Amino acid sequence: MAGKFSFFRKQSKHSLQPKEKKALGNYTFVAFLTTGFIFVGLALLFYQHWLLSSGQQFRKLIQLETQRQAVAVHAKIRSYAETLTSMARNPVLLRLVENQDKRLLRLKEQELKYAFPGAIGVRILPPGINDIDKQATPPLSYSSLALLRAAEESSGATLAEIHLLGHSGQYVAMAHRLLSPDGEVAGVLFLTLEPSVFTKALSQPGLAGGYLELRQGAKQQQAFASYGNRQLASTPPQGLIPIEGSRWQLAYWAPIQERGENTHLIFWGGLIFGLLALGLIFYARDRLFARFLREDLMTLVNLVRDLQRSQLQGRYKIHLPAFKGAAAVIQRMASDKQVTGETIAPGMAFREDAFSDEDFQTAESMKVKEQPLKQSGRIAPSIFKAYDIRGVVGKTLTPESVYEIGRAIGSEARAQSQQNIIVGRDGRLSGPELAHKLIEGLRATGCDVVDIGVVPTPLLYFAAQYLSTGSGVMLTGSHNPPDYNGMKIMLRGETLALEAIQALRRRIEAEDYTRGAGDLQTVDVVPDYIERVTSDVKLTRPLKIVVDCGNGAAGEVAPRLFRALGSEVSELYCEIDGQFPHHHPDPSQAENLEDLIAKVKATGADLGLAFDGDGDRLGVIDSQGHIIWPDRQLMLYAMDVLSRHPGATILYDIKCSRHLDQVITEYGGSPLMWKTGHSLIKAKMRETGALLAGEMSGHLFFKERWFGFDDALYAGARLLEILAADTRSSGEIFAALPNGVSTPELRIEMAEGEHFQFMEKLLHQAEFPEAAVTTIDGLRVDFEEGWGLVRPSNTTPCLVLRFEANDAEALERIEDNFRRLLLEVDPSLILPF
Repeated sequence: MAGKFSFFRKQSKHSLQPKEKKALGNYTFVAFLTTGFIFVGLALLFYQHWLLSSGQQFRKLIQLETQRQAVAVHAKIRSYAETLTSMARNPVLLRLVENQDKRLLRLKEQELKYAFPGAIGVRILPPGINDIDKQATPPLSYSSLALLRAAEESSGATLAEIHLLGHSGQYVAMAHRLLSPDGEVAGVLFLTLEPSVFTKALSQPGLAGGYLELRQGAKQQQAFASYGNRQLASTPPQGLIPIEGSRWQLAYWAPIQERGENTHLIFWGGLIFGLLALGLIFYARDRLFARFLREDLMTLVNLVRDLQRSQLQGRYKIHLPAFKGAAAVIQRMASDKQVTGETIAPGMAFREDAFSDEDFQTAESMKVKEQPLKQSGRIAPSIFKAYDIRGVVGKTLTPESVYEIGRAIGSEARAQSQQNIIVGRDGRLSGPELAHKLIEGLRATGCDVVDIGVVPTPLLYFAAQYLSTGSGVMLTGSHNPPDYNGMKIMLRGETLALEAIQALRRRIEAEDYTRGAGDLQTVDVVPDYIERVTSDVKLTRPLKIVVDCGNGAAGEVAPRLFRALGSEVSELYCEIDGQFPHHHPDPSQAENLEDLIAKVKATGADLGLAFDGDGDRLGVIDSQGHIIWPDRQLMLYAMDVLSRHPGATILYDIKCSRHLDQVITEYGGSPLMWKTGHSLIKAKMRETGALLAGEMSGHLFFKERWFGFDDALYAGARLLEILAADTRSSGEIFAALPNGVSTPELRIEMAEGEHFQFMEKLLHQAEFPEAAVTTIDGLRVDFEEGWGLVRPSNTTPCLVLRFEANDAEALERIEDNFRRLLLEVDPSLILPF
């Protein structure tokens, strides 16, 4: 990746004088020559020892390599066997087998197929089959019948074996019995796989150029998968080992050159390569030392010049320890000058004892004390929210305050030993000026900044993870109106929230800043992000989709990503415009999805995807034009993840449907409700090890196959992968999921801070003795026929409400209960329901 490898490379315009170059060159040559003689001597001693022991070592290597490859194949078999066992015990499947509804069983077969990568098919067969079926795909042979009988008598998955061995239609088969509630065999789950699945399990042999074969057969063995140089198989294999969990053996042939015929060539080639590498190391060290020497001398010259002008800039970057003491002495002279009023004239000589040995004896003597800078302007405490910083530009959030926030973030990063911080921004009109001040503040603390420009928030998180910096700041107003902006902050891989956000405010108030002069780089991460997603997500068939980016930051990335996945994309409002002229960039509100619904219906698209202003929240429209709220999207994601990871924890926020809990439980998962907030959800995912999480607002988090941050673009790609693997339309797929009568998120706007005070009064007055009450985040009341929720938003000054019930009448009763409670606290409220 170009951006990744050019991260902090800089070049200088200055060069050393010829005499300096000659002196450094002589030093490097002598050091290289001495080290080279030592290296050659040690290499010859090693070579003699190697010649004596290479034969025995080579036999051990063959044995270890054969075992390593066999373990890799066994791991793949075991993975399929465990998934097959999990499926065979799934209560939903067992009920279908008991009811014998052929249509539902065929649909279930299609669904199960996608739990097994590389599967030809999964069939749910009745017990006691005695007839072959040459018309089936793949054909049911006599070997298949024998395998089915073995499965009926076994408590676990059968051994993996090849059927139709040596024919063009050969396939891998495994089976597992299905038991009725009374313990009788009710059927058999018959899995067929492409042999290439196990070819991919083989890897490049440790002895480069070798050859591997997977074989089946008792007396007359026959290969069905291979890897490497087939010409080596003219002799018996040097390694042969059975594969556990199968009827196969792994055969291994070592390469000819590894058998000892070219040991001299290998040794002398390695010796020459080592000498060249040693020379390059010394050359690079010479160049690096020369560069540091050149830069440090220029820095000292600049420091003296600034001292003469009384314009010291703060910390001056010194590379070589020998010069750090000199820089510290000159800066101490600046302090003396301020106290005595002495003027240092150009050309004035320094005292010889100013650079005494004492100044260079300890690292402590070379440290420059970091002094706090005076705060510019007053910071509004209201902008420090629960899991980000956000305010109205020009009122609560100004360029001056952003600069101070940048200094606070940079100082906190330095306190946590973080040097490099990535900065991105969305497409808001205030972005360029505020980003400039943010970067300026970060660099003023000595942090090196990587500017990735206008990107969706997930790309900021991706860059921080993928480029291994772990820290970043996203300048974004998210789904808020155009006059808002703010910051989402990640340090050492953790998104700041709650107390960590308030700690930044306290640091600003205390003027507790570090000082320095950080570097600045610009990097384009979009190509790397698209490459990473497309390497993970594969669509089995192309889909026709409509993408509505709401004129937000996702507009430059989403269409490119989904076309790279093979989709036919119709764009809607994908031009970045910070005024958001067409509709508010918030897919959690139904009115913002009206244009997308109309476009999906008009074009006959398979799916519609909507993104918020910074691309971390997803809205979905199915092929029928229905809104699929995020909790119902999460049902489908959970079914997919649990098909590969039974028992996994799935996390969802307090606003989600109670049907989600039901689906997760039925598919063998562990559901867990938690507080709303992307930072809080991510923290809980780390704590619990959850593989999947989601919020009703549209934040979706994948830890399985991804990095665990909220990424609407990646979530959209995973949704396409699931839908493409199913022959049904998206409307039919979502219609099959459990559903009730529900409202979208409803909001009651209030003055800043008023909504928290209202919530305190509401909790004090609320009484629901015959219902389950949850107060981890606001007030959620679960009745027998549905539930209701009211909670204070942590991003905007409003109350958020949602209701769900079995039918419209029950929904109205629940709304009446909450209406009565809300008006008791404040009779002047105008309610949206």
